Amino acid sequence: MKSMHSLLRQNAEIAFEKTQLQSSVHTRISNEIEENVKLRDEKTARLKAQRLAQAAITPPSKTKKSKPKSNIKPH
Repeated sequence: MKSMHSLLRQNAEIAFEKTQLQSSVHTRISNEIEENVKLRDEKTARLKAQRLAQAAITPPSKTKKSKPKSNIKPH
C-alpha cells in the first residue's frame, strides 16, 4: 500500500511541476508581449509627434490635389 501511495504522490508532484512550468512560461510570454506593445506604442507616439512637428514647420502646399480620373466614360 505504501508503494501505491508513493507512486500517486510522485505522479501528483510531476503533474504539479508541469503545471508550474506551464504557468511560468505563460507569464514570461505575457510579459514579453506587454513589453513589445509598450515599446510599439511609445515609438508610434514619438513618430506621430515628429510628423506633427514637421507639419507645423512645413507650410501647406499651394497645389490643389486633383481627383483621380475614372476610365469609365458616361453614356
